[in-house]
Amino acid sequence: MILSNSTLMAFVATTDSGRAKDFYTRILGLRLIADEDFALVFDAHGTMLRVQKVASFQPHPFTALGWQVDDIDTAVAALNAQGIEMLRVPGLPQDELGIWAAGDQAKVAWFHDPDGNLLSLSEFPREAAVEEAAAEYDVDKVDEVALALLYFSLGDYRAWKGMDWSISNRLYEKGWIENPRNKNKSFVLTEAGREACIRFFNQHFGKG
Repeated sequence: MILSNSTLMAFVATTDSGRAKDFYTRILGLRLIADEDFALVFDAHGTMLRVQKVASFQPHPFTALGWQVDDIDTAVAALNAQGIEMLRVPGLPQDELGIWAAGDQAKVAWFHDPDGNLLSLSEFPREAAVEEAAAEYDVDKVDEVALALLYFSLGDYRAWKGMDWSISNRLYEKGWIENPRNKNKSFVLTEAGREACIRFFNQHFGKG
């Protein structure tokens, strides 16, 4: 198909760009890429979200944007702590947090952005085997191997990005790379990170 290998972009609108910028960055935690003349541009975990600056518009009554989360109860609680309440839908059975449990065991909650755009959170059931496997892996070993694989693109202290954000955030927290949440296309390794990169590469992949 024509667009099967193309990158999807998402769009919503705002009549108050300052208010929208605060909501999507401070409340939702998205990274602002640019504040352009006609739109705010955010990085939504690899998807470009463009919040268009308009003079007026009527929000749709259906979901405009949605996020799949691993733990919807935790996500809703975090939004509640920021003063964001979930939408109550008449006739729809929702728990005390405003979460609806669908018949296929999926869970959904809705809330509005400051312009009235309807946003959603969804948690889908995971296979027990997948959950068991995820619970058993060694996070530290994953981090070591992830850092070791940067060796293939390692220059002086830079290596190309290309891994899950959760892993890169842990590498940052361990002091091996500088903050990965920037516009650069490569990671910047610290002195300790560069030494660990080479050490882990030899440890996990060396023939000696």
